[in-house]
Amino acid sequence: MISGDGQGTAFEGGEDGLLVDLANVQEMSFEAIPKGVYPAVLDDLKYEISKNSGQPMWNARFTITDGQYTNRKLFTYMSFSEKALPGTKRQIKQFAPELLSAPFNAKKIADEGTLIGKTVRLKLDIEIYKPEGGGEAQKRNRVKDVLAPGGAGDGFAS
Repeated sequence: MISGDGQGTAFEGGEDGLLVDLANVQEMSFEAIPKGVYPAVLDDLKYEISKNSGQPMWNARFTITDGQYTNRKLFTYMSFSEKALPGTKRQIKQFAPELLSAPFNAKKIADEGTLIGKTVRLKLDIEIYKPEGGGEAQKRNRVKDVLAPGGAGDGFAS
């Protein structure tokens, strides 16, 4: 069976697997969102071990909820390494202060989805990213800080 998407791509499947023609498929690219503060919701949280440091962390995915960039996804890490704990505590205090009153199991919180749906404001910056293996440098967003929802001080600090 052969099917296509109407844009010059064809897929052929059968018992031998799937033959995919990517010759006419444009590479995915995203315009970096301008520096600023954007309302967002936490829509995914995973407990992982960092490949770089070997330390436990949360891998958080947020979705912008308002404005021109609604539905754009942004990612950040919250490390539980001893060195990173002050920054992680500052971020957690902004959107889940209830976790600061007693010890908590970071893996259980992530696995149970306890924090999914929490609203925040994300302070975004732009950095230059050089793809591994070469390629052209690109601008991409970096979550500079996770802030409490609403409130004053939405300007981006210079």
